[in-house]
Amino acid sequence: MKIILLILSTLLISLNSYSQIWTHHIISSDKIYSKGFEIKNFGIDGRKEGKNVVFCKKLLGIISLSSGNLNIDLWEVPKCLKNISNAITDTTKLTVLRIVDTRPNYGTPSNVLWIPYQSVNIGLNTLPYRYRFSVNKNSQKFDGVGTSNFNLALNVGYTFGWSAITSRVINNYSLTLGIYGGPSTFDLKKNQYIDQTKYVSDQTNPTLTYGFNIIAARNGLGLVLAYGWEEMHSKNAGDWIYNGGAYFAFGVNTSFGK
Repeated sequence: MKIILLILSTLLISLNSYSQIWTHHIISSDKIYSKGFEIKNFGIDGRKEGKNVVFCKKLLGIISLSSGNLNIDLWEVPKCLKNISNAITDTTKLTVLRIVDTRPNYGTPSNVLWIPYQSVNIGLNTLPYRYRFSVNKNSQKFDGVGTSNFNLALNVGYTFGWSAITSRVINNYSLTLGIYGGPSTFDLKKNQYIDQTKYVSDQTNPTLTYGFNIIAARNGLGLVLAYGWEEMHSKNAGDWIYNGGAYFAFGVNTSFGK
């Protein structure tokens, strides 16, 4: 548990300081041209007539949509080993690069460009629905049980996905593999006591939950499947059947990024 929480806190601090290096598209000019788009160089101020350009290889960068323009912000461009007259190389001055849809008229549907991307996801999970696995305590076996409780946890994970890009909108579809940790609660009732003779009254106790999850998301909202553990350290913690036990959970995630 301590290791997972330490990783979460360290990554959160690091990514808040250097978040711009953790999200990028993998951009191939060959693919862009093959899908009915062109890459044009509009000069330093973005006002010149666009000229078609290409990339020598797949490059990392960010594709963003602003006022109907699909802008490309490239990261470091390596030296081009091919002799291509209109290639963007390491010596090309910084200019405005845009992706342009080549559809011929308004009656033609907009082209859709699918571009892969990678990032580190920072977000919040809520896992209200959990199935707690069977446990053995005090020489007794207790069956698994489904429960519903409040939970809010910080999530950090590696994200890979695809951006569906048009001149009107960019939608991101992704999978994230990560870890999470945070506070939760559990309603401790009589049937949750190892020794039910110790029961006095129902109580809602704070707990700490942590584990591993996979998130399937569209833009900043996703569905979560998680495998984790939950610990209670408050009153009657030692009486709870599932204290420290594993569970499988389902919930939702909201991301602070793409």
